Amino acid sequence: MQISRRIFALLAPMIVVPSILAAQTYPSGNDPRNGLKPGRLDAGVAAENMRLVSFSPKPAAFDTARGLTFINSDLAFSDHYVYQGNFAGFTVWNVSNPQAPKTVAVVSCITAQADPSVYGHLLFISAEGLGNRTDCAKGGVQDEETAAIAKITAALGAA
Repeated sequence: MQISRRIFALLAPMIVVPSILAAQTYPSGNDPRNGLKPGRLDAGVAAENMRLVSFSPKPAAFDTARGLTFINSDLAFSDHYVYQGNFAGFTVWNVSNPQAPKTVAVVSCITAQADPSVYGHLLFISAEGLGNRTDCAKGGVQDEETAAIAKITAALGAA
């Protein structure tokens, strides 16, 4: 038994490592992403079969460079609204004019990743982790969140 384990320990890397390396892809020398300009708000762009309609920076409440805390995760769409989740809450954008999106609401609520879903006039935020709180970690929904949610509801009702 001991010998078979040693043989397996020696042979396994010879089988696994080449398959991992074969699965990895690398851009060719003529890839349009090569040499893109770095930048936080003005980075270079390479897009094929797409065009940029507008750019809107993050709302001030989520504008930080503190790791994954404020990274955007997923989007949901309903009528002329885009619901943008991130690790710190979510933002609701009115995109009735795609060239000039307007912020409708910014709601802080730390999650493992806020994945928005819309069903009718209801917005659901799903999170990956089991350690998330349902009260946005502030001891219950406070007036600020209630006002933001009321603003979202009013905006949806006016649509």
